[in-house]
Amino acid sequence: ARNALRLKQLVQDHEVGIVHIHSRAPAWSGVWARSLGMSARLVTTHHGTYGARSALKRLYNSGIVRGDVVIAHSEFIADLIRGRHPFAAK
Repeated sequence: ARNALRLKQLVQDHEVGIVHIHSRAPAWSGVWARSLGMSARLVTTHHGTYGARSALKRLYNSGIVRGDVVIAHSEFIADLIRGRHPFAAK
């Protein structure tokens, strides 16, 4: 939560328009900052296949596909996102 508040404040202080995130833990900070009213667009890049043996791990992994825009670096990863996170497929 502290990271989300700090990110929101940085966006506001520096008039940032886009926040681009490349990994799962920071993605959740971005998602939470957006829920707190962060004005910047949230762009995420999904790089890997990320193991997901439990529901908790699948939830954690889903942070990276909760951006306003999600970039998949290959068609293979795009297909994986569509299969695992249908809510993210737009």
